[in-house]
Amino acid sequence: MRFLCPCLLALLALVPTSRAAAGETKPGTSVVFIEEVHATSDALDSVVVLPDIFRRTSASIEHVSAIEGGVLTLGAGWNETRFSDLDFEDDRALSLELKADMQLGDRVEFRGALGYGWSDEGDDFPIGDLVLGMRTTTHTLSAGAEIGVDLGRGFSLIAAAAQRRSFAGDTHFEEDILPPLRLEADKSMPTLALGLRHSHGERTFGLSARYSAVDLRQGDALTEAYSARLLALMAELALKRESGVALGLSFGVEALRGEAGIVEQVRPALRATVQLPLGPRVTFAASLAAGFDLDDTDDPLGSWRERGEIELAIALREALMLGAGIFAERTKNLVLDETEHAHGAYAEVEYRVSDTVSVLLRGDWEQIRSPLFRPAKRRQSAFLRIKASI
Repeated sequence: MRFLCPCLLALLALVPTSRAAAGETKPGTSVVFIEEVHATSDALDSVVVLPDIFRRTSASIEHVSAIEGGVLTLGAGWNETRFSDLDFEDDRALSLELKADMQLGDRVEFRGALGYGWSDEGDDFPIGDLVLGMRTTTHTLSAGAEIGVDLGRGFSLIAAAAQRRSFAGDTHFEEDILPPLRLEADKSMPTLALGLRHSHGERTFGLSARYSAVDLRQGDALTEAYSARLLALMAELALKRESGVALGLSFGVEALRGEAGIVEQVRPALRATVQLPLGPRVTFAASLAAGFDLDDTDDPLGSWRERGEIELAIALREALMLGAGIFAERTKNLVLDETEHAHGAYAEVEYRVSDTVSVLLRGDWEQIRSPLFRPAKRRQSAFLRIKASI
């Protein structure tokens, strides 16, 4: 389900799976290569609308080693985007990750990860009808750990902690028209979570608490310093049957408070997913989510996002899949104090040439209404993807 955003329940996402990883992950090395060709009517995704064709290349390698009580995984990835005409939008990114999944005794499981990322991202700086290209390099460090304890009688306790810090360099402008400026702030995002889960047959019930924060460190006069704290208290339910029916529901309250009263909101939060087989070859999936987003947002601090999605997948043959979906989304940027509405649809066909090679052809249509776009902006795009794994 590439179209739908992952709306996994927070509690279930924290459950360590080291026992499964140790038992199912075989030691060895795997390589995945993906090549995509995109054509879009809105390459910049900004107030200036320009069409272009771009290629995206992704390559990753992962080596799994067996250790006492678990597995150790070392991975590396490279992503590169190259535009035909608007080459100032080219992006490059490198990622390195070390993960450990271990069984500590009969009742305790541990998962830990360390990561490093480097990115060189191109962007546009609109000046009226003109577009000035610019480029920023960012380094990111991340670390996380999860511990799961089997309390007996189907109960388990899960605790998790993570920290991610990004360090942005100066932004350099096309042809050095302007001197380098610090337009991006350094960001720190710590997270703590605690969950209690009870499994009974096909059903799982849980309670979870999550604390997360975002701190933006001021670089110079052009970057603002913001900070906010988010507390989420959720009740959760999951159901998965052998027939293929899967339901997930997470509901509760999220409270966000910003420094110096820049934002202070308490809202009910919801995440719901459903997957239903409509026959031997047809699957229906839908999701609904409402909550704060401090990570994937255009706002300096964060956004409140409401999103609904529907998808239908049809297996014409074992190796040939059709998919189609629609979505609607409302995003309220907290610091910028602007609201964006978007809705769209997609259709795709995927053919698995072999167990290691697949080809996908997809088309997307999207309409966006925002204070920045008058009238509403429409975007059409299509891409061809070839994926090969070794």
